[in-house]
Amino acid sequence: MATREPGSTRLTVDDWIQAGYSLLADEGLQALKIERLCEQLGVTKGSFYWHFSSMAGYRAALIESWAEQRGDEHAVYHQIQDLPPREQLSQMVMALVGPRHWKLERTMREWARTDRSVAASVDAADRRVVKRVRRAFLDLGFSPEQADLRAYTTFAAGIGFLQISGSRRQPLSAAQREGFLDLMLRR
Repeated sequence: MATREPGSTRLTVDDWIQAGYSLLADEGLQALKIERLCEQLGVTKGSFYWHFSSMAGYRAALIESWAEQRGDEHAVYHQIQDLPPREQLSQMVMALVGPRHWKLERTMREWARTDRSVAASVDAADRRVVKRVRRAFLDLGFSPEQADLRAYTTFAAGIGFLQISGSRRQPLSAAQREGFLDLMLRR
């Protein structure tokens, strides 16, 4: 459930966005309806229309917000920039398959299959992630060709881990994540 600032009775756009993420992650795209959002937030439809002109406008705001957050990987990139390249890779993989992220990631990818604007957002965010992973492999001394291959393989494996994880809370244990990275770093 979205949280309001202490003492505030008015919802913010971010409250609505977070409620949408929660519904998407917990119940899927079919649950993303004005009535369900209002129920989750404990408000009337008037509150929804105060912030958004339509469900289409709300979905556009949701997609835009997700793309911005996904591009920054919840600020992971900024937090790890001074770490050694191998540790950067470990942190990036952890962010991709982390429990608070994976359900929403899967839902957004499923949504992208039927909505061009979501697909464009997912594609742009994916390119940013692969570029960052590639940079880490280059910093580890791999050739540009090997860095490309390893970045795409690491990214594809991460998405695969999300898809096959089922209802498990964590697709990879820490030992599995580090074992995967050991495999990707072999020369």
